[in-house]
Amino acid sequence: MSYIFKGISLHKVLITAGVGVVLISGGFILGSNYTNQMITSCNAGSDDACESLLKSKPHDDYIDRLNPDILKEQIAKKRSEDAALIKQANILEKLAEQAQIYERFKAEGWFELQSGIYGRWCTNTCSNTNGVVGQPYWLLEIWAKDANAGNIYSSINIIKNGLVVDWTDDTTYLSKGQRGVLEFTKNLSGPISDYSGLLTEFSARG
Repeated sequence: MSYIFKGISLHKVLITAGVGVVLISGGFILGSNYTNQMITSCNAGSDDACESLLKSKPHDDYIDRLNPDILKEQIAKKRSEDAALIKQANILEKLAEQAQIYERFKAEGWFELQSGIYGRWCTNTCSNTNGVVGQPYWLLEIWAKDANAGNIYSSINIIKNGLVVDWTDDTTYLSKGQRGVLEFTKNLSGPISDYSGLLTEFSARG
């Protein structure tokens, strides 16, 4: 009775082991077939197949079966893509830096008057007017930051209670990189606070 039980048990173990070997063998065959298909697809120019194979480890058993020319193309392509990504990252980084500079630039009151030439109203920060004390005046700082301004002409309308009551102008000359101040002044009656200035014309002839 004991031998029968042992015999049955041993028989079950052998059957189980045999099934396991078959399953493992079948899995290996299926895996090999899949790898062979991927190699064939890669050699035919499939990007996905090549990428999948190149990511697989270990791959010494099939790497020599890949078409060297196709493989070089894929590696070059990936390097090219990586370089493109790095280039894009560098561009984005530069754009971010430029955006930060531009934000600081705007915060300081600068605005573009003409390509490469900027201005900001600076009556309270760059006051050097030679006009009559108490007389309305407006100061426009000009920066020929990125371009040669040359002869500059500008004019403003003078507004009171929403109506244009007068106008005035000024000129200067600036080379690239230089800064200067246009002084718009006018002898008008009443307190300065009654008036405001509106830029109507600006030209830099280079």
